[in-house]
Amino acid sequence: MKLNECREWLGVTCSGGFRPESQITLVVDHITEGGYDEVGKDDSAENVARYLKGRPDGSVQLIVDGDSAVRIMSDRQVACGVGSPGNAFTVHIEHCGFTGTKPSVWVKAHRATIQRGAWWTAWLLVKHDIAVKFDDVSDLKQGHRHGWTWHYDVALGIGGTTHTDTLKGSAFKLHSRYVEKYAAQFKRDGLPHIEFVG
Repeated sequence: MKLNECREWLGVTCSGGFRPESQITLVVDHITEGGYDEVGKDDSAENVARYLKGRPDGSVQLIVDGDSAVRIMSDRQVACGVGSPGNAFTVHIEHCGFTGTKPSVWVKAHRATIQRGAWWTAWLLVKHDIAVKFDDVSDLKQGHRHGWTWHYDVALGIGGTTHTDTLKGSAFKLHSRYVEKYAAQFKRDGLPHIEFVG
């Protein structure tokens, strides 16, 4: 799948209703704490999407792995991604993998997942006219909620959740560089059109 291609399987069990897109001010990246694609099988994002569609206590807008993206909610729909109060103003992307994976392994073996997740993070930032700025725990505690962040930072900076999924070290830096690169490209050349595939 190209970076701008996405499967669209809309419909989730857990949702906080709908809101105007103007209320979206923060993109939250997550790690699924689930498996990577097996060689020759493109199914991690798809399997997570199937699981989250029926989960009564969790949902996100998008799930990515190394070679695919699956959208299960519109941006207008309030996801059950980080608890209250964060769900009201956030959109969410799950990256297939494990927080405990060493950064060097993420960078070497799962670079495509990092790249795809960063591409979608940048796309959402530009689409919703959100600052291309990482909001860490300190920023969030001070009330700055206009950028992108990780679930870990929301847990410690806003509350409402106890999850601590994030990329670390060189993997975090690579993701951040990709977000900045793609956001600058989208602002310069225009936001790419999303192609929905089977």
